[in-house]
Amino acid sequence: LFRMAYGMGHSNWELVEHYRENLYFESAAMILTLITLGKFLETRAKRKTGDAIRALMDLSPKTAMVLRDGKETEIPVEEVLVGDLVIVRSGGSIPVDGVIVSGRGAVDQSALTGESVPVEKASGDTDIGGAYLGKDGYDFEKITPDDVDDKLFTRNMNNVQTYFNNCKDIVGEDNLSFLLVPTSGYVLSDKLPKNAILFNQDSYIDKVKNSMSGFNFIDARDELKSHKDEDIYYRTDHHWTTLGAHYGYTQWEKSKDCKPVSKKDMNFTKVTDKFRGSLYSKVLDGDSAYDDIYIAQNGDLDKFTVEADGKKLEGFYCEEMLDKKDKYAYFFGGNYGEVKIHNESSDKKGNLLVIKDSFANSFVPLIADDYENIYMIDLRYYGGNMLNYLKEQNIDEVLVLYNISNFVSDRNVYKLNL
Repeated sequence: LFRMAYGMGHSNWELVEHYRENLYFESAAMILTLITLGKFLETRAKRKTGDAIRALMDLSPKTAMVLRDGKETEIPVEEVLVGDLVIVRSGGSIPVDGVIVSGRGAVDQSALTGESVPVEKASGDTDIGGAYLGKDGYDFEKITPDDVDDKLFTRNMNNVQTYFNNCKDIVGEDNLSFLLVPTSGYVLSDKLPKNAILFNQDSYIDKVKNSMSGFNFIDARDELKSHKDEDIYYRTDHHWTTLGAHYGYTQWEKSKDCKPVSKKDMNFTKVTDKFRGSLYSKVLDGDSAYDDIYIAQNGDLDKFTVEADGKKLEGFYCEEMLDKKDKYAYFFGGNYGEVKIHNESSDKKGNLLVIKDSFANSFVPLIADDYENIYMIDLRYYGGNMLNYLKEQNIDEVLVLYNISNFVSDRNVYKLNL
């Protein structure tokens, strides 16, 4: 434009014509229009978000009806004290956090749990988002009898039995084992809230145990209960700790008439004290405790090579997961369809197949030194023929390891017999 103005001022029409052909007014106008439109949409979105937040804040009660000295008194929410009895009538909003001491009703707790349907609450209830709030900072999975599909459980149990029957001529009955881990709510039942209802784990574990006649069923219930005063389950997560896995390992070795490595000789090492797990994600209690994660070293870690779904891992433990929310994924980096562990020690023999859920992730490092190769299969992510896999990898021992709550609900166990 400046050159064109210069040309016009000096009657240099050739110069004007030259630059006239190189102007892009439509492109400049389009860019300015798009930028202006973007700013407009951004401003409108911010305004709508602000309006929504203000509307949500307006829904919060500004006052609360409390019972003091036998009289109902309406006071500002900020003046409610710990120990006050707050009265909430039908259709009203709950102004503060608390425990129901009398009455019942349907409560909309979607803002906390995401549940769109109001949940029935009554006096004595101590659960939220599918978790019970227990003693000493423990949260527990809320799995009631109504949550268990008996038909699915029976199919899963029969599928394991069928697979073992198909494998016994290859590896032998004594080398087919099933370790079914009870939940923290079962082992630490004294820490459950008074009105907590859980499904009958003894009944389901006993049914599996009876179905494993001729095979090696590892019953860890008594072993875990005898150590219930130790940190064998996380407070904010549904998994057992490495110490709990060690006691499961102890029972596994005893079932094979082998001497387990003692807790003292396992060399337990803390890797983080900032773990809040799956149950914390349900409860979202800012005052929840932090859990410690330990590892136990059985043998030289450098002599193992680990491969997950065809990708080489650094080892049993993934350091970067300690900086993420799901710190339990520190074990192997999470779950995979297939994990291969090779022990490079020349004196180790035997190939173990572990068919598992995530409870095995903290268990397998404890037994890795006993085998030349361990193959971990998670049926949620693996769809190959398991009998062919047994033959292809020259497996001579099989361990099925599940937590009971996962086993009764897993819809992938049928893959054992594809």
